[in-house]
Amino acid sequence: MTVGFDLVIRAPRAICRGAEMPATIGVRAGRIAAVGPLEHTAAAQNVIELTDREVLLPGLADSHVHICEPGHADWEGFATATMAAAAGGMPAQLASLRKKGRIAPGYDADFCIFAPDDPFLVDPAMICHKHPLTPYADRTLTGTVSASILRGELIDLARPRGELLRRDPK
Repeated sequence: MTVGFDLVIRAPRAICRGAEMPATIGVRAGRIAAVGPLEHTAAAQNVIELTDREVLLPGLADSHVHICEPGHADWEGFATATMAAAAGGMPAQLASLRKKGRIAPGYDADFCIFAPDDPFLVDPAMICHKHPLTPYADRTLTGTVSASILRGELIDLARPRGELLRRDPK
């Protein structure tokens, strides 16, 4: 890996090439410039070190997937379904977004830092959707998003940003 990145992410667990593996990712000008082994050293203005409990996923697009939780979470819960979709880059492929959905050089530096085993209590007051009811109210589920990164910059939820994504022409 070369020096002079805007951001370096060191992830003991990252979804790259369809599998979970340790990786160091170098970001320059909002794009992934290099992906290498975790041991690689690289200089950057900003460095993010993930813990063993966090997984670096490629940026996700919500494609409205139904997951078997509660019910059959032993074989398909939020954590496994989310990681499986990310491993295949499926949401980005479905939306024909050719520079998103993979942790690979040349792709947009969009990431989700996901802690699949971290529990959270579902508080209906915190849910932002049209229907006021949820079957998950007051249940403890697992799988939390620690942070989101858009084009190499941490997202501040108090100041949303982004743009409407349109399908890439073929």
